Amino acid sequence: MLQDIRETFIGTTGKVVIAIILLLLAGTGLNYTLTPKQFAARVNGEEIPIQEFDREYQSLLNRFGDQEIPAFFLDQLRSQAVEQVIQARTIQDHLADQGFAVSDAQLRAFIAEVPGFQVDGQFNADAYRTVLRDNGFSPAVYESNLRRVLASQQFVGTMLQTEFVTPAEIREFIELRDEQRELEYVVVSPDSFKEDVTVSEADVLAYFEANPDRYRTPELVDIDYLIVDREAAAGVIEIDDDALQAFFDGVSDEYVAPEERRARQILLAIGDDADAATAEAEALLSQLEGGADFAALAEEFSIDAGSARQGGDLGWVRPGDFVGPVEDAVYALNPGELSGVVRSEFGLHILRLEDVRGGGDATLDDVRDEVTERFRGSLVDDRLFALQGQVSDLEFEGAALAEISAQTGLTLQSFEGYHDSRQQPFGEVPEIRDALFGDGAAAADDGLRLVQYDEATVVIDVNNRVPAGRQPIENVEEQIRELLVDQAAQSVADERGAQLASVLATDPTISFEALTVNSAATNYPKRLVGRTDAEVPAALAAAVFAAPKPTDLSEPHTGNVAAPGVGFVIYRLTQVVPGDPSAVEQSVLEATRRQLAQQRAALQLDAMTRGLRESADVEIGPLLQLQQAAP
Repeated sequence: MLQDIRETFIGTTGKVVIAIILLLLAGTGLNYTLTPKQFAARVNGEEIPIQEFDREYQSLLNRFGDQEIPAFFLDQLRSQAVEQVIQARTIQDHLADQGFAVSDAQLRAFIAEVPGFQVDGQFNADAYRTVLRDNGFSPAVYESNLRRVLASQQFVGTMLQTEFVTPAEIREFIELRDEQRELEYVVVSPDSFKEDVTVSEADVLAYFEANPDRYRTPELVDIDYLIVDREAAAGVIEIDDDALQAFFDGVSDEYVAPEERRARQILLAIGDDADAATAEAEALLSQLEGGADFAALAEEFSIDAGSARQGGDLGWVRPGDFVGPVEDAVYALNPGELSGVVRSEFGLHILRLEDVRGGGDATLDDVRDEVTERFRGSLVDDRLFALQGQVSDLEFEGAALAEISAQTGLTLQSFEGYHDSRQQPFGEVPEIRDALFGDGAAAADDGLRLVQYDEATVVIDVNNRVPAGRQPIENVEEQIRELLVDQAAQSVADERGAQLASVLATDPTISFEALTVNSAATNYPKRLVGRTDAEVPAALAAAVFAAPKPTDLSEPHTGNVAAPGVGFVIYRLTQVVPGDPSAVEQSVLEATRRQLAQQRAALQLDAMTRGLRESADVEIGPLLQLQQAAP
């Protein structure tokens, strides 16, 4: 039925990458690892699955790559992820209340543009069903979820379209954005004075003693460890055909080869006159009942262009591939039989069943991949349980870590300089952090630590512990010396600059050449600069564009500013030149209009989101409450 998507609906929506679809699938699939009772939050009485929080939290973590994230910041990311899923749900509820909906045409057009559903650049119904099936979805469930996502996009698009920016506002924006200011300035750089600065050993020591918390090292441990997790257990699993067959024999009653049916259809649009459409369908049905060629009529009359080119052939389908009325009709027919006129949200259907296959008990070959993974999973479970028990027993008996590794086959690993805010090699595991750095942790360094978390067990041996403390002064002496030299040189530059600024305040008309004669200052001649001029110090640009406009050329504005990394800057602003809208191309003007409209819409959307969140009845789930309460 969806084979006509490419021809009928192409162009009504933009290109969409498969990652968006996989993200949607990940957020709404059925393979939950937690019990159904766990939920991220309850919004207005409706629960948000914990998986939505997990996905959002992981997305935030992924932005940092391999960077180490402090524990306090991880707490902030958790809170941010919770808030984002709550806000998303409040928006979805609001859209449903306001009646935002996605038409069938919009839905099918979106699906047709997803690369993962295409073969050789064309939508392919088999690929569509396969991707969904592999991710635990029927088309009906997937399309329902997709409607919700597209409704949100539709709402945002409506806001953008309704935001109006007048030509006068665009002109004013461009005049301000492209404004240029004419100035000249001088820079008194600290680099000019560094060679004259002397920093003694006593100065370095005094600074070091006066800043005891600035140069510190965290508590560090060097460790050896073994990890017993599913990955470790899976590494020793081998499956032979006899064992797999024996496993399948024990569960074969759970597997039935799905019945597949091959049908043809003629799909007619209902349009504005339902009676006329029904009459046309009944007339075609009469021709078919009289022996007319189904394929020829489908090619001539069906609006489902994809299947029409195949004589109405829909290919092999399974339960869930069609909307309810069509599926009911297809599964009520015997091969060769015609349906009546069937109405669905897509139009009027006339269907003929061609063939039926499957529907009996599955053989191992039918479901080998699925059964193999299931069998492997059970073996991994058994092996993991056995390994954890073996490791626990050996640790209890006082075996050394190397001995445990030798007897279990687990890989002995090492890590130097591990500290409590480091994410590697374990990731964020509060149980390990507490075992290594919690109260009394140092006193247990002579023995092994056996820590269990999630499904994993880790055995850790602390080889060395370096308490938190100050770095030795010899490690930071040169760093402190450079800092003191920079500070002293900056002080001299500020003092010399202030003296020049005082002279300029007394005589605003003095030339900068005369002002800086015999001084260690650099002159920059008069020119026009823009707001983002890369050749002008950022602090100077900010000060100049915040300064009042000169009333006329005879009364320039003078000022000074400290520019970090540059020095003390003294400037004279002589005139302001507004941006010229007439010099901007029409395409750029249109892009500017859209940009301003988007900014206004974003502000409105943000205000609406905050309002919906404040008025919603929200309860954080118990699992996240525990995480937020954890130290």
